[in-house]
Amino acid sequence: MSEYPNPLLEQIFVVPESSYGALADASPDLAIRHVRAAFTYTQERAPREDKHASRGVAERISRRKGLKYEVETYAIPSGTPGVAPDTGDLLQAHGLRVQGSSTTQVANSPAPTTMSCALTNADAAQVGSAVGFLTGGEFYLRVITGNEGGLIEWVPPLPVAPDIGDPIYGATNYTPQTDPQGSVSLWRFLDGVAFAYPGCVGESWELSVSGGQEARIRFSGMGGDERFAASDSLSANVDDEQTTIPMDHPERFEANMILLVGQERMKILGVDLPESLLNVERGYGENEAASHLAGCTATPWQPVANLLGSPATGICGRIEFDGALYEITEAVLKCEEGLLMRQAFGADCPVGFSYPDRRRVHLSLTGYLSAETAGRYGKIKNFETAGVFIQAGNVPGAGLAFYAPRFEADIPEITAEPGRETPLKLSGQCLESEGDDEFGIIFG
Repeated sequence: MSEYPNPLLEQIFVVPESSYGALADASPDLAIRHVRAAFTYTQERAPREDKHASRGVAERISRRKGLKYEVETYAIPSGTPGVAPDTGDLLQAHGLRVQGSSTTQVANSPAPTTMSCALTNADAAQVGSAVGFLTGGEFYLRVITGNEGGLIEWVPPLPVAPDIGDPIYGATNYTPQTDPQGSVSLWRFLDGVAFAYPGCVGESWELSVSGGQEARIRFSGMGGDERFAASDSLSANVDDEQTTIPMDHPERFEANMILLVGQERMKILGVDLPESLLNVERGYGENEAASHLAGCTATPWQPVANLLGSPATGICGRIEFDGALYEITEAVLKCEEGLLMRQAFGADCPVGFSYPDRRRVHLSLTGYLSAETAGRYGKIKNFETAGVFIQAGNVPGAGLAFYAPRFEADIPEITAEPGRETPLKLSGQCLESEGDDEFGIIFG
């Protein structure tokens, strides 16, 4: 580690919390790949308004704490059919519920069709889950709409019916929910400097796929507080029983952070700045306490990240719009959740959260005007909804899809310029049918 943290070594861990704001420890399997991250921690401060003889401000009063974050990631499937992606916990913290399926096969009776087949394991895929088919030399992800004793139905139809004995691959489907309850702790490690953000919940997210680029998701949300720790040295010898550790610069630490001293982990319980001491729990995390010499380096403990999967490319995929293939250059699905952080008297940071406002789901499709899309233009003018199903990736375990059963596009502006095709950009709302079914995001 250098004196100046290397930004290329930044690592983020997403840890589900047992209750809101209860900081949870990071572990290797909870790491995510990301492109960029921005965290803005603030504490409101207001001038004290006492009336006195001068017009200057003598003091400022501290008020509430708060955090805003933005994390952009690749939309990376796990690489294994039926296994949730690295970003699964972050998706759930942004108001989504998860439903999985397991790998099975097409049974021999009744005969499979492009919209239904029987499963050898009737419980492998339930209504609302998703599965993958490898048929006709292509990989297709589909949403299960019915299961009667193992006879499943799906949308949209496959171009070719699967064969008896073909594998049906497991997938993970994320859909909205009315009253999300989950929160996460976000851990951020910056090459010797660590930050922990408890009580993080989602405000909005945006999923984009485009020709020639990897699919990406950008998460935005709010959190409750911040903890940090940096590297320092012991200012005196420490035996294996001391719970107060002398440090050269105790101001570099805050409570609840985990340090690595030699091979021993210690959890900071409190910081005594006047005495330059840290109050710690020794041998934390099934680790053995040991003696350490003055000058020994103490660094924030960082788990070794266990990362799986690879980005889903936008080059290999397809879009099915209103029952037919539709050529696009980019698709963007954005959800705004209407988050409210709950404040309470006596607490300097949020104590909980709720979603009192309506959810807004917006879809934007950028393509080209053609004779076929002109027909859809007429439907748009009549406020007709259409189903949209977009898939990126064509390999089991490395596929990504999102769908909107009832997409209502606004009337587009059509601008024709010489020397190029006429673009057609369709933007509008994704509507629900039976509640909390405006969209789904499938990894499989």
